[in-house]
Amino acid sequence: MKKFIVFDIVCYVVLPYFIWNYGREPLGDYYAMLLSTIPGFFYTIYRFAIERQFNIAGISILLSLFLGTMINLLSQNAESMLWNQVYLGYAYGMIFLISVLIRKPLALRFAVDFVYLQGFAKEDSFAAFSKKGVFM
Repeated sequence: MKKFIVFDIVCYVVLPYFIWNYGREPLGDYYAMLLSTIPGFFYTIYRFAIERQFNIAGISILLSLFLGTMINLLSQNAESMLWNQVYLGYAYGMIFLISVLIRKPLALRFAVDFVYLQGFAKEDSFAAFSKKGVFM
């Protein structure tokens, strides 16, 4: 499990930061931002292949990487790419808000996935988190 934490940090933080800092000068802002998403995208697909189980956190990471990459590819320059990412962030916020309003909060699903990574069963965690009074 600790091996995955190190790989998560390397693929989601270190490599994109390295690509951004050293690729910005020769490639330009747009292509450096676009290229920095590649390690996280491939690592997410690799983790799905290794774990072979459904989790909402992994699906949302994969979906957000896919949507972010598509928006980045459709953007014409770095400024429009950044604005499109802001609009995408608003859309994610609306999805979370709607999930709370219909009483199926996505944050609960993320919490269950996080606790599962710490070694607890998903069914037990979901039942415990769904009880009234757990989160005051």
